[in-house]
Amino acid sequence: MRLRIESGRDAGREVPVAGRVLLGRSEECELRVLDEAASRRHAEVVLEEGRAVLRDLESTNGVRLNGCPTKRAELTDGDVIRIGAVDISCLLSSEAERATVMAPVRPDAASASAAATPERPQVSREERLSRLSVAGPELVGESPAFLAAIERARIAAGSRSPVLVTGPTGTGKELVARLVHRSGPRPDGPFVPVNCAAIAPGLIESELFGHEAGAFTGAARRRAGCFELADGGTLFLDEVGDLPAEAQAKLLRAIESGEFYRVGGSRPVKAEARTVAATNRDLEAAVAEGRFRADLFYRLNVLRIELPALAERKGDVRLLARYYLNRKGAEMNKTGLEFAPEALAALEAYPWPGNVRELANVVERALVLSDGPVIGPADLPADVAAAPAAAAAEPVGRPMTLAEAERRAVVAALQHTGWKKGEAAKLLDISWPTLNKKIADYGIAPPDAL
Repeated sequence: MRLRIESGRDAGREVPVAGRVLLGRSEECELRVLDEAASRRHAEVVLEEGRAVLRDLESTNGVRLNGCPTKRAELTDGDVIRIGAVDISCLLSSEAERATVMAPVRPDAASASAAATPERPQVSREERLSRLSVAGPELVGESPAFLAAIERARIAAGSRSPVLVTGPTGTGKELVARLVHRSGPRPDGPFVPVNCAAIAPGLIESELFGHEAGAFTGAARRRAGCFELADGGTLFLDEVGDLPAEAQAKLLRAIESGEFYRVGGSRPVKAEARTVAATNRDLEAAVAEGRFRADLFYRLNVLRIELPALAERKGDVRLLARYYLNRKGAEMNKTGLEFAPEALAALEAYPWPGNVRELANVVERALVLSDGPVIGPADLPADVAAAPAAAAAEPVGRPMTLAEAERRAVVAALQHTGWKKGEAAKLLDISWPTLNKKIADYGIAPPDAL
């Protein structure tokens, strides 16, 4: 195997992996990485039983493999290691080397012929570089705000302490929760998501903790709750700020003690599940107003990951748009499409009140409407296509208040979906009753009512 620097001042420099290669800024490193974000001894690549293995050497900023933070990983042809802003490709130079390194090593098959191992196709440089900046499915970006959030998620994943993921609707809070789960100490355990805002208050306790047969009308048999189902894994509490007060108290006890009672039950049930909660609400304000228990907030807020709005992720719109174009295009059997420069400019100028979820929906819509190899402004929603002109005409003044920003987001979602409240609520990542309340609170009326 060879390691080749693809970016930075030393682009094109290569070193062979003949045993151990040290990567970092120090002169002792076989492959020097001249980047301020690199540690002196940042990482190493070693051969173990014919396999090339990448190890992070407790570097300050971590190591990313194909965009995903990692501590240790096996390497194969086409993988891209990122240290700071420097990309390093992993290349296999010969057929024999590919057969040796790619073949699974088993004690009972050590003498098997390399020719018997099916050959994997080589990966082009463009394909290697296209893997960059992906922290997991749909977590795409290179902006400092995004990378800081993903780095915090990587750090949080190493423990079993509760995690609180905050950020506006549509920023990918569940995706980050899944990243924490699969990067944590129990990735093979269950990941059980619960949308606290979508469950009626009278059913939330049964949903979380389960119930015994005959506990209430319709409870014909015992049913395990989400806490019990998540035993040995992760319980993801989405929109935790919408939990009713009584459920908050019982949730706190379950997190702290690992014990709870099923509805109608008299014996405690034990379950060990890591808790990852998410909310788009200001929980500190909810605590101050008495709408959320302070002790539960402090228990959930042990490790916090704040996701930035898409408008704060400069440069990521273009990456995300192309990611969804490729992914959704493959799903629709419409591959090879590209964005016209004017369409990309419009996407970057639009404020994205619905964040990444809204962008994904806009790209899907454009794919459906497009009848050629290029997606232009005409394939985008009218408000998105008009964004560059609107941005140029926008007067410079005071920033919006949170209430103004929320009202604008609700109006934009309703306009985007043609006032279909179910779709608008999904776009905003809130429940139908919550959307109706916001419409009433802000006095928003449909166009035909004006």
